[in-house]
Amino acid sequence: MKWKPYPKYKDSGVEWLGMVPEHWDVVKLRRVALSVDTGSTPALDSFCGEDAESQDCIPWYTPSDFGLNLTLCNSSKRLKRNIAIQNKWKIFPSGSVMIVGIGSIGNVGLLNADASANQQINVIVPITNKIDGHFLVYTLAAKKDDMLRLSNVTILRIINQNKTKEIWLELPPLPEQRAIAAFLNAETARIDSLIADYESLGASKNPIAPVFLIEYRAVRWHWGRRDDCATGGGEQRSSGRRDPCPKGECHR
Repeated sequence: MKWKPYPKYKDSGVEWLGMVPEHWDVVKLRRVALSVDTGSTPALDSFCGEDAESQDCIPWYTPSDFGLNLTLCNSSKRLKRNIAIQNKWKIFPSGSVMIVGIGSIGNVGLLNADASANQQINVIVPITNKIDGHFLVYTLAAKKDDMLRLSNVTILRIINQNKTKEIWLELPPLPEQRAIAAFLNAETARIDSLIADYESLGASKNPIAPVFLIEYRAVRWHWGRRDDCATGGGEQRSSGRRDPCPKGECHR
């Protein structure tokens, strides 16, 4: 797809970001976050049992719960809400963005419900009148190299809360963020539909299909990841250097 360039660009002032659209801001993450915090590991009796669905439980995320989805829907373990409140354990609001900060640095996800997490997860609560959560999550999904650059190297790479606050973001005006997010959601859904069509053909019916799928999945992995939560939709990553609004709907 060939996207229409923005009319004017400016130097971002950050060497590895290069040029950005003239009307965009370039800020560190701490300027658009209410808080950047980390989770904890409660006692074993704080978790819900097999009948978690019938209890008042909240998701408790660990790095193993992160995958292709940019929206976090399900966790392997769930925490009893009343015990979490009594013990003042951290419960992060829906719309927060989680980042794996130890080991598999750079895996990210947007919360679609209140949730908690272990201490390997950094959690960003965005200032909603400055940055859209969906825009933030796929922007951060494209920032893995930046996170690795900021991380401390021991036996495992670690990026803590303070380092997370130092991530540079390219920031369009809020209405433009939402328009970009909507466009990228639609494009990812279209791509997934094409993949499903080719998978339904099968290798026996179309020997070209497997090669096509390998290449197409590689493109999807580079640009974005599927949101398979109940709310539907998808997420896609953007470099911010081209205008993903072919008809210019996002422009001021």
